[in-house]
Amino acid sequence: MLDPSAVEPAAYWEHDMRVLRSLFAALGLIAGAAVGALNREAIAIDFGPVALVTTLGIALIGAVLLGTLIGGAAVALGTPGRRPKHGADLRDASRPEV
Repeated sequence: MLDPSAVEPAAYWEHDMRVLRSLFAALGLIAGAAVGALNREAIAIDFGPVALVTTLGIALIGAVLLGTLIGGAAVALGTPGRRPKHGADLRDASRPEV
């Protein structure tokens, strides 16, 4: 752990966030491995003309990953971009303000 008095506050918090993100990533990997190992039963996912044979653990992890990607895309597409404040960028520069 870094000594808070030895570095700038921003660098200290950046280091803490990096450690926290790494911890969450490791916990996610451990949880995924546990789900995959505990659910070894073979299943078939039927897509009509094609059936995918896999284990239940892989199917669960894939469903969570797919849901995360679709949810993230929905949030990203549904979030409007930054808008100019009070129409500052929309004013005609050639006209003087009154």
